[in-house]
Amino acid sequence: MPLPKEGFLGVQALVQLGEVALRNLAEAIVDVPLDLSFSNLNTRLAASIQCDPQTLQTACLQALIPFNGLRRTLEMSVPEFVESLVSTVRERAPSDWQRENWDQWERVARVLPPLLQPDSPFSVASKAFDLLSERPAILQNLRILTELRPIFDETITRTLTILQTNTLVLNYWDGNSMRTLHVTVDSDDLRNLQEELDRAKRKIDVSRREATQQGAQLLVYGQSASQR
Repeated sequence: MPLPKEGFLGVQALVQLGEVALRNLAEAIVDVPLDLSFSNLNTRLAASIQCDPQTLQTACLQALIPFNGLRRTLEMSVPEFVESLVSTVRERAPSDWQRENWDQWERVARVLPPLLQPDSPFSVASKAFDLLSERPAILQNLRILTELRPIFDETITRTLTILQTNTLVLNYWDGNSMRTLHVTVDSDDLRNLQEELDRAKRKIDVSRREATQQGAQLLVYGQSASQR
């Protein structure tokens, strides 16, 4: 089984949390609304199970969520996956780490199954993040800059006219780094943009209403559970 450096950091965080905290996490996550604004979810979970928030964040982002995705990709049952994970850690973990942590790791591994079950909250989160990562770019923020630019006469002694420009500035993550795109837009573009924003808001309202009617949870990227 592949276990990149980030995955081993996740294993270390699981060991630091310990089996009691992980049992409590399996119970707490059921009662906490799933949230793609992970910092909010992490804060609520850490307070609920009374653990260090940074350790919990590493355990979730570097272990529980990706491990759920890996189990699904490998088409393994939960017991098979846990057994393979334990074997992989035995093969690849440094010997000094194993001497200090192996007994604790085995105890932790025994309480992992509820956190790796199909359709469990961390499994759903894994699928949601997979869908988001399939996008070529994820918008971080945007601005519209309106500028007035003078056009001078040839002798540069007076202003002949003033040009107004509107620039849409998009800051986005392309999967590897932050990038910025500047796009000049005219009045028609701005009107079309407003119409598309209004349509998107209506779609969100309809999706929220239908999700409620069907008893399904609605996840909105960039929106915390408290905002829904």
